[in-house]
Amino acid sequence: MPPPELLGSGRLELARWITHPSHPLTPRVFVNRLWRWRFGRGIVPTTDNFGRLGERPTHPELLDWLAVEFVESGWSMKRLHRLMLLSATYQMSSTAAADAAQRDPQNELWSRFPRRRLEAEAIRDAILAVSGQLDTRFGGSLMPLKDRTYVTGTASKQQQYDNPRRSVYQPIYRSAVYDFLAAFDFPDPATPTGDRQESVIAPQSLVMMNSELVHQASAKLAEWVWSPSDDPQTRVERLWQRVLGRPPHQAELEAVLRYMTTSAADAAGQGEDGNELEQWAAVARVLLCSNEFLYID
Repeated sequence: MPPPELLGSGRLELARWITHPSHPLTPRVFVNRLWRWRFGRGIVPTTDNFGRLGERPTHPELLDWLAVEFVESGWSMKRLHRLMLLSATYQMSSTAAADAAQRDPQNELWSRFPRRRLEAEAIRDAILAVSGQLDTRFGGSLMPLKDRTYVTGTASKQQQYDNPRRSVYQPIYRSAVYDFLAAFDFPDPATPTGDRQESVIAPQSLVMMNSELVHQASAKLAEWVWSPSDDPQTRVERLWQRVLGRPPHQAELEAVLRYMTTSAADAAGQGEDGNELEQWAAVARVLLCSNEFLYID
């Protein structure tokens, strides 16, 4: 497309030029970013670079078709989301068949759904949700101060996030990003990020094991699962169904029951009364720290 003729400041002409239905880049860039957030990787892997130094699209015809559908639907994001979510590609398992894994080891042809970890905000929300603490109200602000009146400090940093609201409503202070979010690759809020990096490092496990958020959620789960009228096996089944959405395997069930018996015996051997709620909280913490909870298959 030729650049627009300027009749004034140029802002209106620029906006019309960018959003013109025949513009070759705007709908493709948008569709590619939406595909990246749904599938973990864009059709053009370099979502921030459609130029000569960026990577070529793996499926150019698909990118073109989605871009045309997006424009002809009136630039409807809702319709585009629905189109992707109802596709056979999105609904595939992450388990690869033997021949597909051999022919497409990097999954560039989308022969399976890419296994990926939840984003930092989704991990926080999921922990609050399964422990029954998530506040699902819409709207509102958690920022109690006006612009330029907040000065960060080590003592005040954590207190800003001690609330059960969804992460989308959390205020983000560029000079004091929440430690839990930062550990799971929360991007630099001072710069635009079209493609988050995904790391697997030891500090992430340490954060999950020692975070106050996880400990509080584990305690809540222990209170929820413990009932004098239920036998230990029933509690295990309820806890697995709550956190992982499935019943426990036989080996998992036996391991938990064995842990409950041995930990009670150890406490008795030391002349202490075993705290059963603490034992169930420990089991819940293991589930919250598991890959099955943190990853999408």
